[in-house]
Amino acid sequence: MKDLAERTLVSPATASQVLTEMERFDWLESRGQGPSKQRHLREPAALLDAWAKQLDSIRPPALRRYFVPG
Repeated sequence: MKDLAERTLVSPATASQVLTEMERFDWLESRGQGPSKQRHLREPAALLDAWAKQLDSIRPPALRRYFVPG
């Protein structure tokens, strides 16, 4: 877990929470227990579809333009 956290630049707790949620959505297949637990991405397309859907739901911030007289 620590290696994954370092590679993704997040805390080990965040990495663990994300993997737990991915297991809950049945995107990951897990084998073993503890630090040597192995995980395999079962449905990469489903994960990418959910990510794309989430990105579509995020609205970009409204742009405001200001003009300063020269």
